[in-house]
Formats: sequence, structure tokens, C-alpha cells
Amino acid sequence: MSRFRDIFRVIGCSVELSNSENLWNRLEKLLMKGNTNCISLPGDFQTLKPLEPESPWQQTRLVALLEGFVTGGEIRAMKENHDAVFEAVFRLAVEGEDVFSHLSACRCLAAMLNKAPIGSNIHWLLEPIVERLKSVMANSESLSRKQRAATLWIWLTKAMECRAHSATGILSSHLITLLSDPEIGDTVAQNIGLVVEDIADMFTVKLTGNITPLYKQRFFTLNLQSLLEGYNRAQSREIKKNHLVAISQITSNLPLQVMKPHFSKLVPLLLLCLDQPGNTSHSQTLTTLCSAVSNAPDVVTQSVDSLIDHLLLLTKNDSSMKVRLSALKCLDSLAYLPTYTIVTHQQRVIKELADCLDDKKRLVRKQAAETRSAWILLEEIK
Repeated sequence: MSRFRDIFRVIGCSVELSNSENLWNRLEKLLMKGNTNCISLPGDFQTLKPLEPESPWQQTRLVALLEGFVTGGEIRAMKENHDAVFEAVFRLAVEGEDVFSHLSACRCLAAMLNKAPIGSNIHWLLEPIVERLKSVMANSESLSRKQRAATLWIWLTKAMECRAHSATGILSSHLITLLSDPEIGDTVAQNIGLVVEDIADMFTVKLTGNITPLYKQRFFTLNLQSLLEGYNRAQSREIKKNHLVAISQITSNLPLQVMKPHFSKLVPLLLLCLDQPGNTSHSQTLTTLCSAVSNAPDVVTQSVDSLIDHLLLLTKNDSSMKVRLSALKCLDSLAYLPTYTIVTHQQRVIKELADCLDDKKRLVRKQAAETRSAWILLEEIK
């Protein structure tokens, strides 16, 4: 279905408006009514209900065709039963248990809202589902249903942030408060980076998406203080972890010039991220710390002792090759800090990196040799 989705995306952004309208009408009949005659497939398919959450995954995954067309085509072509299709896809996104269908429906809704014409139409679509999603996340007894609603909320926030809509304040502020939810806070933390992530197959000018300059900077600067306050207020270890992971996920997708003024606040928290066991965002955290070492050395030197301790542990104990490699690269960049700030760690780093030379992965062994050489030649580098 992913291949078919890509084909429909290319068709959507390539054909003329009249042909797009014709294709939308055919898709609407196929997905909403199960009418296969519109695609020249004769027969009686009374059980074909692709947008019903209760339908088998073999049917619900047909929503990918709609996703491809919506992400690639112009919103002007999507007139026939637009509201009914929007409602059906919304139900599939919240109620559908198949992961592929759920994510495809989320992307489809996000594209429809991002491309919706300026005016009352977008409010007509957005306001009801915002309240319904809040209700699901607050009151539903099903954890998986809450998680699906939270994922959809993230996609809607992305769609509105990209176009700088007035509703972004409501969406993003509530998104930050969800990090304190003991049930779905972890889901939000792991996926919040999507809001500032570049997505090549949607939300682009080529695909007629509404994109405004500096939307990443706007989201980060307006919500950083809330993230910091949420971390400081959190009582439980898990809620604190959610905020740390969220900061790591967001900063890993930001341009350097956006983060640079805030490194003094971010570096201590990023170090705390490395303390979290089983944290899947370690690699992103290390990438951000490497940028801090190169571009804000004065900030990093204040925490260099703790940073080296964390990095040495990760080079040996982390099960992920990507994390071990990132930790070694970060240690390599530290070798170029002023000598007096790191010389006391030289012999220890050289000794402990010797173990990494026997790592089972060739890329890790190669990077370990380069990093160890940099620390051996520390004085010569200066």
C-alpha cells in the first residue's frame, strides 16, 4: 500500500484540477460507499467498508490511497462530501486498531487541515475534533484509544504549526500538558519531535502545503519555558523523564541557530536525558550535545566532568550501535576543547576506550580508534 500511496501522491500533484476532482469523486465512492464500479471493477462488494474502524486491516489500509492523493493534490479538488470523508477518516484514526491504517488516517487529516482554505471552513473542521480528542484522552477507559488520540493531536499540531494558524497556541500548549499524563505522557514524549521534523512527502510547497518560515523556531521558543516549568513541577520520576525526552526529541530536529541562545538551559537537561535507562532518544541527545560542544564550548566546559562520565558509560554499555557511535563522536569533539578543561580526564579516557577497540561492530571500532588517537595526541592538537 505504501507504493500505491506514493503513486497517488504523484498523480495528485501532477494532474489538472478537473482530473483531480474526478479522482476525488471516485475515491469518495470507493472508500465511503464501497462502490467498485467507479474504478471499473464490477461486482457486488457489500462488505467493502474501508473507512469503518471495525473492518479488517486488508480494507482499512485502502485509506493510504486517500492519504497519497490528499497530500499531493489541491484542496480545491476535494469538494464532494468533503466533510463526510473528514469525519470517517477521523473515526478511523481514533478507533482503528491497525497501526498502518491509524497513521495513514492521521496523516490524511493533517494534510486536509493544513491545506484547508483560510476562513471559517478550517474552524468548522478543527474545533469539533479538538473537543472530541480532549474527551477521549481524558475519559476513555482504553489506553490504546487514548494513545491513538494523542498521536492524532500531534499530527494536527504539526499541520497547524506549519501554517501558523491561530489555533496553534491551544494545540501546542495542551500538547505540553499531556506530558504530565501518567498514561499517555510517554507516547507524547516519544513523538513530539514530529512537530518540528522535516517531512519530505507532505507539508511542502511542491505538494501545495501551507508552510510558513521559522515555524520550528516559533514552536520551540513559545513552548520551551512550559517544558522547563513542567519538568521542575513534576513529582514523579516518569513525568520528569517525559519532559526530558520531549526536549531531546524537539532539539534533535532544530537548526543550530535556533538552539544556540538556549544552550545554557538545555545542556544540563540533556545530560539528565542520558541518565534515563532504556531511553530511545539517546542518539538524538548526543547529536545535540555534539553541536553544543562545537558551538557553545563555554557552556559545555561547566559540565564536562559529568558529560565524560556519561559518554564513557554509553560507549560500552548501550546495546545500540548508533548510540555507541554517537557517544564516541561526542568524545572526539571534546578533545578539541581547551586543554586545561579536559586534561585531567586524558588517561582515564584513553584506558577505557581501549575496550571499545574490541567492539563487535566495525564502524564502532573505527570511530573508537580515531577518538582514542585524538585523546592520546591531546597536547599536540593544542
